Amino acid sequence: MDDNLKRIVSEATRVCRERGQKVDPYVVAYVTSLEDARGALHALVPDVSLEAGPISSEAVAVIGGHVAGLVGNARDPRIRTAMMQVLMEVAYKQQRELIEKETAEQQERAGMLQRAVTGPRALRGNTPDAYDKFYKLVLEAVAVEAGLELAVADPTAHAELRAALESVFPVSAVARFVTLGEGERLTQLAELARICTGICLYNRSCGAGGSALPAAAASYLPQAQRLLRDISRCCVEVNEQLAQLQVMLGRLPPPPAPPAPAAAAAEGEGEGEGEGEAAAAAAEPAEPADVAERRRQLHSEIINRGQALQLFESLSADLGEGLEAAQQLDAELEHVLVQVAEAVGGSAAVPKDRVYPLFDRLGALHAGLHQELRLLVVRQRLYDELTELAALAPGSALAAGAAAGAGKKTSGTSTSTTGSRAASAAAAGQPPSAAAAIEALAEQLDETTLAGLDALASGRPQPAAPPAAADGEEGAAAATAAPPPLEYIRPASHSQLQPGLALAGFCPGALGGRPPAAGGVALLRRANPRLGYLAFGDNVYGFASNADMRAFMADPAGVLAGVSHAVGAEPLLARPLGLPPPVPSADVHAVLLAMSGPLKVDFGCQTPVHFLERHIDKDYEWNVWALRRRALALANLRNKATHSAQTAESHFKRENETQVWKPREAVVQTRVTKGQAMPRKLQYVAGLRGAADVKMNVVRLELDLGQPHQH
Repeated sequence: MDDNLKRIVSEATRVCRERGQKVDPYVVAYVTSLEDARGALHALVPDVSLEAGPISSEAVAVIGGHVAGLVGNARDPRIRTAMMQVLMEVAYKQQRELIEKETAEQQERAGMLQRAVTGPRALRGNTPDAYDKFYKLVLEAVAVEAGLELAVADPTAHAELRAALESVFPVSAVARFVTLGEGERLTQLAELARICTGICLYNRSCGAGGSALPAAAASYLPQAQRLLRDISRCCVEVNEQLAQLQVMLGRLPPPPAPPAPAAAAAEGEGEGEGEGEAAAAAAEPAEPADVAERRRQLHSEIINRGQALQLFESLSADLGEGLEAAQQLDAELEHVLVQVAEAVGGSAAVPKDRVYPLFDRLGALHAGLHQELRLLVVRQRLYDELTELAALAPGSALAAGAAAGAGKKTSGTSTSTTGSRAASAAAAGQPPSAAAAIEALAEQLDETTLAGLDALASGRPQPAAPPAAADGEEGAAAATAAPPPLEYIRPASHSQLQPGLALAGFCPGALGGRPPAAGGVALLRRANPRLGYLAFGDNVYGFASNADMRAFMADPAGVLAGVSHAVGAEPLLARPLGLPPPVPSADVHAVLLAMSGPLKVDFGCQTPVHFLERHIDKDYEWNVWALRRRALALANLRNKATHSAQTAESHFKRENETQVWKPREAVVQTRVTKGQAMPRKLQYVAGLRGAADVKMNVVRLELDLGQPHQH
C-alpha cells in the first residue's frame, strides 16, 4: 500500500503543481485512500486497489489525474471535510511530538546532571573550591529537575533558589551526601527538587519571591475558561448551521424511488402485468440534474458541519477535563499553602519533620499543575487550527446566511438541537406553524413511541414490521421473533446530550433506518435530548425523532447494519461517528504512517550523444527574462546620446607615445683577474701527553695561505 500510495501522491502533486495549485501531500494521500474505500479507483481502472499489489504506471497516471482534479477543487465540501480530518490529525501529531521533544530534552539534560552528581568522581578533591563547584552542580540539577530552568540563567532567580536549597541542603552536608549510594542520591535529589519548589511557592504566596517559578495558574485559567466559552459558542453556531442545512434539504422534492426490475415484478404477477409495471417504472421522470447536484452538495455540507461539530465537541470535552483537573490541582495547592502558613506562622525556626512533607507535596502539585497548563496552551493552538479549517467555504449554501447573521452574538455554553431547528425553520422563511410543528415533533414523545416504551419496560415483545419478502412459515417466524434486549434511559437534561453516547451523539435512525427504496438517504442528524436514550448492548444511542426511535426499537441490528452500510458508501462518515473506517487503508493514522517517509518522484531526461558544433548557437539564451532585460536595455539605448569632454584629469589618461634613445651595449676587459683571501688563525693545546717534565701550553698559529704571491 505504501509504495502505491506514494506513487499516486507524487503523480497527483505533480499535476497540481503544473496547474499552479498548492496541495498538501497528506490531503492528497487521504483523499486517495477514501476514493479507494469508496470503490472509485476500481471504477476508474478495473482490478486496481491500493492493497492489490503494484499498480502500473498507466494506472498511476489515470488515478493521479483523478485525485488531482478532486483535490484541486478546494470549495468542494467533501474535500474540505477530508482536509479537516487529516490536517487536524496532523496538528494533534505535531503538538504531541513537540511536547515529547521538549520532555525528552528536559529529561536528557536532567539525566546528564544527575549522572554528574551521582557519579563516582562527582566530588574531585577535598578543597573548599571543589565543594563549592559540586554544590553549584547540585543546584543546577535541582533547577532542571524541578523545571526551574530560569534559575540557571537569571541571577535573581538563581539567588532565590540557592537560598531555598541552602535552607534544606547546606554546603556542610555535601560530605555526607557523597558517601551515599547512587540510587539514594537520585532519590534525595528528586526530593530536594520538590522541597525547593515548595519553598519558592510559599515565598511567592508571601510576596517575597517567586521569580524562579513559571507563571501561576491564575494567569492561565481565565484564558482557558475564555477558550472553553469560545469553543462552546462554535459548537452552538455549527449546530445551528447543521439544522439550517437539514431544513434546506427538507425543502427539496423527495428523490424518486429506484425502479424495480422486471424480473422481480414478474414473480408475483403475470408476465404481461410485470412488463407493464416495468414500463411504467421506466417511464417515471428522473430527478433533474440541478436538484440532484443541490442534494449532493447539501449532503456533503451536512457531513462537513457534522465533522466540525464532532471536533469542536471533542476539543471542548478535552479542554473541560483539563480545566477541571487544573482547577482541582490549583485548589489543592492553595490548601497546602494555607497549611504551610499555619505551620510556619511567625516562628523563626520550625521542625523540618513538620514542614518538609508539606513543601514536598507543594512541589508535586506544582509539577502536575504545570503539565496541565502546558496542555491548555496546546489546546489553544489546536482551536486556532480547527477554527481555520472549519470555516465556511465561499461557495457554501450557508455563506449568505452566515454573512447576514455575522453581527449577532450567541451567549451560553450549549443549546438544544430542537430550538436551533425551529429557529432555522423560522429564519428560512417557513410559517410559524411549520416551525412550531418541527419543534413539537422533536421535543416530545408521541403516543406510539410511548406505547412502545411502555411495552419495552413491561417486557412484552415489540410489534415488529413484517419483512417485505417473507411469507408462510418463514414470515410468521420472522414476525414473532423476540426483539433484542433494549433499555430506555430517561434524560437527565433537556438541553444537553448525555456524555458518552455512541455515534458521537448522532441519530442512528437517520443514518441507517431509512430504506433506499423509499428514497431514504444517510443523513447526519443530532440526537434530541428530550426524547431520552436507548441502551443496546454496551452502547447508548440518542434519536432525533420519534420515527427514528421506533425504527430502532423495531430492529436495532438492522438499523446499525444500515449505519455500517452508509459508512461503507461514504467513508467520510466514519470519523464524525467515531467508527472504524470501512477498510484499513482509509484510516487517517495508516495514511500518516505511510506518508512518514520521504516522498520520491521518478524523473528522467534524454539528450543527444554527440552534438554537431555547427548547430550550436553560441549566443543562445534560454532564460526568457534575460532576453527581456536585454531587449529593454537595447530599447533604452535608443533614447541615449554619447557625449565627451576633455578635462585636466582626463588629459593624463590619454594614450600617449614617447620616443627615446636606447643605451648602447658596451663590454670592458681587464688584463689580470686577481683575488685576495684572509689569513686563517688556529689555536690548540700542546703538552697534554708525553714526559713528566713537559708543560701544557696554548699554541696559536696564523696561516697565511692562498695569497697571490704564493701562486
